[in-house]
Amino acid sequence: MPLLKIGLRIECLRLPTRQALRQAAELGVQGVQVNAVGELAPDNLSATGKRELRHLVNSLGLSLTALGFPTRHGFNTAEGLEGRIAAAQKVLGLSYELRAPIVTGIIGRVPEDETHPTRQLLADSMRVVGSHAERVGAVFAIETGTESCATLRRFIDALGGLGLRANLDPANLLVKGYDPILAVRELNEAIVHTHARDAVRESGGELGREATPGDGDLDWNEYLGALEEVGYRGWFVIEREQSDNPQRDVARAVEFLSKF
Repeated sequence: MPLLKIGLRIECLRLPTRQALRQAAELGVQGVQVNAVGELAPDNLSATGKRELRHLVNSLGLSLTALGFPTRHGFNTAEGLEGRIAAAQKVLGLSYELRAPIVTGIIGRVPEDETHPTRQLLADSMRVVGSHAERVGAVFAIETGTESCATLRRFIDALGGLGLRANLDPANLLVKGYDPILAVRELNEAIVHTHARDAVRESGGELGREATPGDGDLDWNEYLGALEEVGYRGWFVIEREQSDNPQRDVARAVEFLSKF
């Protein structure tokens, strides 16, 4: 497999945006993912602000890998749903303008039963989001881990693609008891973005803890081999959600991933 394209989700550094971008470059990553919230939310980012953000990222020798769309609720909850759909559509448009036409986010658990009312609501919501993604030239990459990737792939296929793909997160899968290597083969070409995370699984259901890549239970050689088999050539974006020293852990993650 060619050298990995290593990125970083800058929010894990817990620094203001400009400072985080500069530190990301110093840590040796080639790309960054940013959440489209706060000063980077579509309604707060002027045309000048977009140009300045692109210029800063490029001047640091970085690329934007994707935008994150964090929400408290998924698209399977009726409360506030119209607002979430409208917000997702704005972020998809922004991702295209910033030349990073991938938006990652959770959508809520996909029920196995295709006739389940929650699945119907979720399908209707994502049909609207996916159609808008196609219209603006972007994709919405669904975060993995809330259901099996076989179920997620069937859900995406049932909607005819429609600008919907997957963001593969092996740590989420490990903690939920799923096999990340099997997940790669189940999702296959639907994978457009990945988070380079690891986890240590614990017995007794959905238990586990996040770990720096290489310190968890993921067999990285087999995992990367599976991604090679399905032709994945995208980003591996480091993300640490639970760390008392994220700069140290990101540096260790970069060192580990650079070996491949």
